[in-house]
Amino acid sequence: MAAWAATGPNAWMYVSNWGVPWFDRAPVVGGVELNEVLLFAAAACLAAAGWSHLRGPHVSSGRALRLASAPLVVVCGAVVLFDVGSLAKAVHAQRTSYSVGGDVLARGGAGCGLSDRVRVRGASLTDTVGDAPVLLDWPVAFPHPCLRPFAVVDGVAEVPAYRLLADEQLRELGDVWSAGPAGGPLAWLELLGEQVEVPARLDGEPRRDWGELHRVELYEPGAGEPDAVRGTLTRWGWESSGPQGDPPPGRAGVGR
Repeated sequence: MAAWAATGPNAWMYVSNWGVPWFDRAPVVGGVELNEVLLFAAAACLAAAGWSHLRGPHVSSGRALRLASAPLVVVCGAVVLFDVGSLAKAVHAQRTSYSVGGDVLARGGAGCGLSDRVRVRGASLTDTVGDAPVLLDWPVAFPHPCLRPFAVVDGVAEVPAYRLLADEQLRELGDVWSAGPAGGPLAWLELLGEQVEVPARLDGEPRRDWGELHRVELYEPGAGEPDAVRGTLTRWGWESSGPQGDPPPGRAGVGR
C-alpha cells in the first residue's frame, strides 16, 4: 500500500502545499523512486513471511506475532516521519514568505494567516480589506481567519466589497462553488456589479500565485437596502410570486 501511495506526488491541499518537497512528482531519493524502494521492501517481507511459514512454528507464538507485526510498525513510523519531515522542509523553504507551519510556529495561530503576508499597494491584505464584508471562495476562509464573510439576515445578503479567490490549484473549484447554477452568491453579485482585480503580491514570493483579490464595483452605488417583511404566508406549490426583475442596463440575460 505504501509503495502504491508513493507513485503519486507528495501533494497537500491549497496553501499547505507551498514549499513541500516533491509536491509535483513522485518522491525520489538518491535518483531512485521511493515507490521502487518500498516495492522491493514489500517483496522482501513477503519472501521472509513465506519462508517462516514453510519452516513451521519453531518460535513461540508471542515472538512470532511480534516479528510479523514489525514491518507494519516500521512502515507506519516511516510514513509519520516522512509527513513531518515534508512539512518541516516546507517551513524552511518558505521562511521568507508564508507557510502554514511557519505561521503557526511564529504566531501560535493568533495572527491573520495569509492575509498578513499578502501586500496590496504596500499594505497588508488585512489592513486593506479591514472589516469591509468579503465573499470568500471555498476554501479561502481557512488561511484568512480575520476576514469577515458577508452576512445574511432575514434572507437578505450583505453586498460584499471584495471577493477573495484561491490560487490556480483551486480557483476553478471556487468558481463552481459560488456560481449561480449551484445556488452560489455569484447569481446575484453579478447582477449588482462587476469585479475588478486589485494588484496584490505575496510578501517574499512576488511571483507565486497566492490567489486573487477582486473589488466589487456596483452598477448603482447607494441603491439602498430592501425592506424585510417578517411573517408567515402559506402558498400552494404551483403558485408563483411573479417574474424576476430586469437586470441593470448592459447586463441583459444574466441570472435568468
